[in-house]
Amino acid sequence: MKFLLENGQMVTDLDAAGYKILNLAGLDPVPAGLVTTDDPRLADARYPIDGSVTNVSVAADAAIDQSKLNLNGPMPAAWLGTTSITAARGDLAEYVANKAQPNGYASLDGSGRVPIAQIPTGVGTGSVTSVALSMPAEFTLAGSPITGNGTFAVNWASAPATSWFGNASGSGSVPAFNITQFPVALIPNLDMSKVPTGILPVAQAGVPPGGATGQRLTKNSATDYDSSWQSPTPPVKISYIYSPLAGTFIPDAGCKQLLVECIGAGGGGGGVHSAVVGVSCAGGGGSGGGYCYKFISSPVASYDYSIGAGGVAGTSAGGAGGTGGNTWFGSTTLVQAPGGGGGAGDTNPSTNANPRTGGQGGVNGTAFAGDIGAFGSDGGTGLCFGANNGYGGSGGGAGGPNGGGTQNGPVVVSAGIAGNPGALYGGAGTGAASGNTTAGAAGGAGSQGMIRIWQFF
Repeated sequence: MKFLLENGQMVTDLDAAGYKILNLAGLDPVPAGLVTTDDPRLADARYPIDGSVTNVSVAADAAIDQSKLNLNGPMPAAWLGTTSITAARGDLAEYVANKAQPNGYASLDGSGRVPIAQIPTGVGTGSVTSVALSMPAEFTLAGSPITGNGTFAVNWASAPATSWFGNASGSGSVPAFNITQFPVALIPNLDMSKVPTGILPVAQAGVPPGGATGQRLTKNSATDYDSSWQSPTPPVKISYIYSPLAGTFIPDAGCKQLLVECIGAGGGGGGVHSAVVGVSCAGGGGSGGGYCYKFISSPVASYDYSIGAGGVAGTSAGGAGGTGGNTWFGSTTLVQAPGGGGGAGDTNPSTNANPRTGGQGGVNGTAFAGDIGAFGSDGGTGLCFGANNGYGGSGGGAGGPNGGGTQNGPVVVSAGIAGNPGALYGGAGTGAASGNTTAGAAGGAGSQGMIRIWQFF
């Protein structure tokens, strides 16, 4: 054994208890449980240095008090889930205390059903064993009721012929099949391109007015139709206008074309003065009214018109007859027929040449407008043959196919005779006649004009 003396103390390598050992470097080997002076575990720090404690520093079986753990921040996503070793999310969990409670959630019994105690009062309980479907009489059902697995089937029921399905009253009633007339208020907007041209049977169009046999549809374009009650024959309507002498004509609904005929009024016959001894007098006859017609392919909504008044008769003092009025339709430039001129009167001459002409006959007017026109005939001139032989001039006939014809003037033998009025329509009045001291006489008045209108549908 080697003894050492250091700092006045006796030490050995066998027993250092109670001794102040300054240097252990000389001990070899170092005794168990001792460390060298440069070991970091001998530092002055009393708390673990950051990063000095790691997962490896903690033993797998270490029992750490929960109070020693302080986890700040959100829980890591890896710690959440639905397994036995993860935590449930707070917004997906339900408190057990809310189970079977008001505003909570129901529980299930051992058979997987909600317990009767948790079903609200008044709600029936039990099992559904049959399901049925109810439909109106317009339908037929198949598969109703269903007591197990099945399918409902709904089909239209049979309906009467020519019936329609809807609400006949127009109110909130249940719709049904009807064989009554379809209410106008229930007719929807109808695309007329779906309606062919032709004649609808009366049974499908209601009762026609005027005894017509059907409803004729005239197709103007793909979407435009005209419809009016007509017979199956080509539709034409003829109208005559005599009175009033001025007014407005309105074509009928569905009218496609017009043919308008006008006749002017006849002129008045001339009057005669009272005769003297051995002398006769004779007035001239008026001219007949003119005629014209016009075809109008595109009628408008209305037309003004004016019918000429007959020319006035010449007075018994030998006055001339008046001119007949013009007759026009639409305007004086569209369709117009002129009135006839009046006959001249015959005054009492001082002598009587044999033979002698009296008043001159009236002549035609010229105010034509239209497609084709025709003048009325001129009035006849009065003729005198001696004291008691006077012949009033004849009244001219109207032009065209429907005017008044020629009127013969009176023949005087002794007494004065007034002229004859014009024949209807547009006929002229005749001249008067007097002879050998008889009184004067007035001529005949002219006849008024007229209008005839043909409407084509």
